[in-house]
Amino acid sequence: MSETEGLPISIKEVQSCGIPVVGTSVGGIPEIVSNDNGLLLPENPSTHEVGNAIAEFVRNPAKALEKRSNTFNSWKENSDEQVLNQRFVEELTAMAKEGPSTEILICRKREQPGPGEGRA
Repeated sequence: MSETEGLPISIKEVQSCGIPVVGTSVGGIPEIVSNDNGLLLPENPSTHEVGNAIAEFVRNPAKALEKRSNTFNSWKENSDEQVLNQRFVEELTAMAKEGPSTEILICRKREQPGPGEGRA
């Protein structure tokens, strides 16, 4: 159990296999672990809280199976390289169809030398 954390790749790796995670609510962990796809504990949980969280999967196999499915689906939607690449291509394509934004045009205009100004 982490007391501080960024966004652990190890959690994403096990989620890609549909394995629910028991994690602490620190750093980026709450962005990828929830009570829908695992169990999210408060910062610095007691050993009793950790043990109860793990035992919850054993006591309720139907809920554990549901969390396995939710875990994989959440990973697929938010972390799968192919899904993210496709989403990125779709967003770039949509932007290209819209044409350059006003902000880009303003920046380009500012970059052009004015009358009597040479390029350095």
